[in-house]
Amino acid sequence: MSVCKWPNCDATERSKWSLVTHLQDHHASDHHLRSMAIRRRDGTVPKVPPKYRSDVVRELPPHPGYTRNAAAEAIGRHAFKFLPREITDEPEGPVTRSIRLTACLILRNLARYSSEGRQQLRRHERTLCWLSLSRLEGSTVLAQLLAELHSAGSQESTLPHASSDANLPASEQSSDVPS
Repeated sequence: MSVCKWPNCDATERSKWSLVTHLQDHHASDHHLRSMAIRRRDGTVPKVPPKYRSDVVRELPPHPGYTRNAAAEAIGRHAFKFLPREITDEPEGPVTRSIRLTACLILRNLARYSSEGRQQLRRHERTLCWLSLSRLEGSTVLAQLLAELHSAGSQESTLPHASSDANLPASEQSSDVPS
């Protein structure tokens, strides 16, 4: 716990990051810095601020009543506020579950067997990550799809050049692609 040593500031004890936020909000804000620059230019502020003295008693403002973990609680309350929940919170019927699972399996196969499919799926990796952490039926398959994207990406980067099978003669094309 630390105290802000800025002249004429309250003597509230703050944790490390709370003190950093306090300094940014109260002593280093754009408005405050501009007003200090104007006062310094006009000569109304001393060139050297007075030294901090711990023996001088400063008035404590009334405490607002926050808990020690108020910042963490606020983050927890608002962290997932802007995520679109309607996709994963709705209960899945048997037909919806079957359609979503089939779509996930198709996407996984595209990631597994098609370099162009992997390239297209990488554009949507953020959404796929979020859906793989949901409670949808296909979330496990989506996690496998992301693993395919990751493992294929590392294999492609180690190859001298990544080319599709379309450029190879028919005799040299890979046979592991299901038809």
